[in-house]
Amino acid sequence: MGVANVGKTSHQWGAESTKGTAVAASERILLNEMTWTPNDTVDRTTLMRELMMRETGDEIVSQRGMDFSGSGPLLLDQFHTWLSMSVEGGVSATGTGDNRTWVHDRSISVVPDLDSYTLERRIGDGTNSFARETTYAMLRSWTLDWALEGPVNLSVDGFARRRVASIYTALSGANLIPPVEKALSGRTTVAIDNTYGGIGGTVISGKVIGGSLTFFSGAGPQRAMDNRTDDDFSLEIYNPEEMSCEVSLRILCDPQTAGNGDYGTELAKAEGVALRAVRIFNEGSDIGTGTNRSLTLDMLMKHRDGTIAALGQENGQHIIEVDMVSGTDGSSAWFSATTVNARSAYATGVAAV
Repeated sequence: MGVANVGKTSHQWGAESTKGTAVAASERILLNEMTWTPNDTVDRTTLMRELMMRETGDEIVSQRGMDFSGSGPLLLDQFHTWLSMSVEGGVSATGTGDNRTWVHDRSISVVPDLDSYTLERRIGDGTNSFARETTYAMLRSWTLDWALEGPVNLSVDGFARRRVASIYTALSGANLIPPVEKALSGRTTVAIDNTYGGIGGTVISGKVIGGSLTFFSGAGPQRAMDNRTDDDFSLEIYNPEEMSCEVSLRILCDPQTAGNGDYGTELAKAEGVALRAVRIFNEGSDIGTGTNRSLTLDMLMKHRDGTIAALGQENGQHIIEVDMVSGTDGSSAWFSATTVNARSAYATGVAAV
């Protein structure tokens, strides 16, 4: 008798041309872990049948669906796919050959239209396997965490339709084993400026020692009276009250200067509820063409509170903890992600041709 081994678990994805219509997977998903959590609900309303027990045999599944989550190192050759599920859909890369640039913006005035994906999962014992798939997968949120001792960590949280039986798509080559370019925390820079037009101009050098960024897409599942035999949702909806970005930075406190990112400046900006234009940039290795893989995250923010909390301590040094939430100047995109890699499509490990 075989026992399913964690080491024989894998996940794959494929971009859907029609939301909710299954497609064959086209690439392995590379994470440390990924969890599927069905949220099927059984109605157990008890009918008066003169039976002396709680469960009277009148149960029926009233709704189905699935949540999923995962975490692992930020990979510069796969992150553009996660962005299409969370920030902006329908984006194509610019560039030629192995130099591709993906720009995903979140407008302050346009209702998002995210891309959806079919997810496949297989567990096995090395001989036998068990496969399932789900469709209409999108992200509610993702988080990046920077810790100087290792890669940037990515965690994702999403939703999808009912989990069903699947034929696990056979992949080969770069689709089976996609390129792995881990984004290192130490290769990251942070800039804080006063306006979106000047974003990236004032890099905080030698002071940022950690932080995190969470993006909330506002997307969620919506059921409707559509006679869906799978008893799951019909469409995705977008709630403006759930659309946001949160940034937390740990910065060494410099008492001698008053530039952007320093204690005196950020305290004044927090007390004045002033707009902050934040850029987080990570650079990877050379793609092979003289251009490096990279990720640029631009966002308009304001300090969460009307002040900066008391000074903290780390390794015997004073630090300030900057906690910001989304802001707007009334015209610019409130969040933008630019990814440079060698991928010419979503959910594919095959290099551009």
